[in-house]
Amino acid sequence: MSQGNLPAGPYAALLQETWSADGQIRGVRLQRTGHEFSEAPYTGRFDPISLCRVRIQRTFAGTLRQSQAVLDLNGIPRFSIGLLPDVFSISRWFRQPNTACTASLLNGAAVSKQEGANYRQGAWRRNGTVQHERWNNGIVNGIAISSYGETVEEATYRGTIQVAPDCLATINQRDSLDVDWNYRGIVLADGSGYLYLQTDKDDVNVGFIEHLRP
Repeated sequence: MSQGNLPAGPYAALLQETWSADGQIRGVRLQRTGHEFSEAPYTGRFDPISLCRVRIQRTFAGTLRQSQAVLDLNGIPRFSIGLLPDVFSISRWFRQPNTACTASLLNGAAVSKQEGANYRQGAWRRNGTVQHERWNNGIVNGIAISSYGETVEEATYRGTIQVAPDCLATINQRDSLDVDWNYRGIVLADGSGYLYLQTDKDDVNVGFIEHLRP
């Protein structure tokens, strides 16, 4: 889960990828760059630098991107940073079990916080939101409290999620202010929650919905 800034505007992305023992990477990227959304497969490779760091190279649509990740005590990436001067991005990593996903993995309560940007009156403006939601077999009911700097909004919402076996998902919601919200996402196969990336052109938001467990 990445977030940052590019010359074209705010940047956010979700990557789901598989690392092989020979250093190869294969994955799919969901990306927002300013008003534009894209979704495409990619390849790359990783090379250990030390016991606590790894160098990563990925090729997106013919463009090479480089980053470095720091590892946890089990050698699993936890956070990474982009290294090219025209790309500022910080990423948080989640381990994805190699099993199929279903919407029922999310059943129960979940919470999230997000920071993003919305385009109003010719400029991108920062915003933040906290949410509490409850899922039941692909249907969600929730409440969101959002700050847009000078204004704060509260709204309830209802929506659905469509989950493919590869854990990629489509989320559609409508709130009590009659606003539609649309996302692509990645469900975590261990049931710990899901990652989401907004696809509405004037809103760039990315976040992690954490599934609450007793």
